[in-house]
Amino acid sequence: MRLFTVSDIHIDYKENRDWLKNISSEDYLEDVLCLAGDISHHFKDIEWCFQRLQKKFHSVIFIEGNHDIWFTREKHRNSIDKLNMIYQLAEDTGIQTGTVEFAAFKLVAISGWYDYSFGQPQEMILKRWGDFKYCKWPAGMNHDGIVEFFKKRNQEPTGDVSKFIVTYSHFMPRIDLLPMYLRTKQYPYSAVLGGRFIEETLRKHRPMVHIYGHSHINVEKKKDSVLYVNNALGYPSESQYTRRTLYEIPVSMNHS
Repeated sequence: MRLFTVSDIHIDYKENRDWLKNISSEDYLEDVLCLAGDISHHFKDIEWCFQRLQKKFHSVIFIEGNHDIWFTREKHRNSIDKLNMIYQLAEDTGIQTGTVEFAAFKLVAISGWYDYSFGQPQEMILKRWGDFKYCKWPAGMNHDGIVEFFKKRNQEPTGDVSKFIVTYSHFMPRIDLLPMYLRTKQYPYSAVLGGRFIEETLRKHRPMVHIYGHSHINVEKKKDSVLYVNNALGYPSESQYTRRTLYEIPVSMNHS
């Protein structure tokens, strides 16, 4: 059994939808896919994706991205209501979430949102970043409340800690995963990439690998004994620097 990952597939773009359709229906039937968020902001696209991928892999593991909970006035009242509907859909279609154990490895979800620990949002971000326009939160829930809501979804470590553990999130756990040329005060998106608490939370589980998405910047970096992997499909216009293929997680690494 192999473990693959991809994130930010954005199948509201035809090129990306076709990419998903063309994933082999035979090559991965004994394997696991970790889908690290941002399928689409349309609920019906998420349903189509779940149904399609469930037939291509032994197991599909999912955590939501910010685009997935954009409020699109379909059947949900707000972004949290939509999140609950997505998780119910996952259960109904055989998609797994949270902590999932297999014989050779264990996956642990790290839920989160950006908490501005990577920087304060500039005025341009407040005006242009889609979440500020398309996420709708329950009345009275401010930004701190949003962060706290997602933090509370995380669980304390349980079970066999000697197993090969892979944690996964949508948001970035540490800012030094960005290329050096982007780690500047001029880079406007740092504030909305993730938060330090994600790193603090994943460390409790002692993973060998952490999977994440969101930044659309492919990454394979080892930091403080953890291999960080971002394998974003990304928008079609980003094909010159994203892999646009599945990435196999090396679950045979020495983890003694």
